[in-house]
Amino acid sequence: MCDAFGIARSGYYHWINNPVSDRDKKDQMVLFPAIRSIFDESRQTYGSMRIGDVLKEMGMPTSVRRIRRIMTHHRFIPRQIKKFRCITKRGADTSAIPDLLNRNFSAKKPNTVWVGDITEIPTLAGLLYLAFILDLFSRYVVGWHLDSNKTDNLVIQALVKAIEHRNPPKGFCFHSDHGSQYGSKLFQSILQFHGGKPSMGSVGDCYDNAVSESFVHTLKTECINETDLISHEFTERLIFDYIEVFYNRKRKHSSLCYMSPLQFESVKTV
Repeated sequence: MCDAFGIARSGYYHWINNPVSDRDKKDQMVLFPAIRSIFDESRQTYGSMRIGDVLKEMGMPTSVRRIRRIMTHHRFIPRQIKKFRCITKRGADTSAIPDLLNRNFSAKKPNTVWVGDITEIPTLAGLLYLAFILDLFSRYVVGWHLDSNKTDNLVIQALVKAIEHRNPPKGFCFHSDHGSQYGSKLFQSILQFHGGKPSMGSVGDCYDNAVSESFVHTLKTECINETDLISHEFTERLIFDYIEVFYNRKRKHSSLCYMSPLQFESVKTV
């Protein structure tokens, strides 16, 4: 029988004489299905740390080392971040706008400090551009807009949606790079009309808008890079599902004590 199935006799006798331990049985019968379910629900993005946190919430605490061993054995490999390409083009002179953050990417309350950026999304139907705004308190995407044209209207629509959705207090800070869209007179006038204070980092330094850059990396890795974007409509539905259903409400952030943005806001603002 061993010859028929291509199994070494020594391996067969080792299996007979060394029954599966209770620990291994638990791994196969309980932990493996749970880990596979969490990994798939995270869209194959969670590593051992985040999966361990979910298991703890489910009442199944276990070590990260044990989770990593099971993931390695079953080849559960989280998606890897690819290098991004900067698309920022400076327009009107924005040198008078100060940097109010100085790389302090934190906020004590929601809707007090927002950061925004634009990223390019190639599709089979042509390029799309995504403008988004993050709340630094919780990393919640408070507003976003997708368009085939990279004009100031792109970022204005994202800002208007964010203001309508969150109603920030007067004096809130909006931080961005020196892109021409953010430096336009129309965008700046709308921002200041709603009580926002503009802030911009130094020219050509991605670290001055690091949180936005990090979100772009995450979005491209977990949602865009390995998907055939067949049309603009399909891409918009995909991004809506990722941001509104998964990222804001479910995705765990290490900087938020492994809570989702929505969960972090509900816990920390009570």
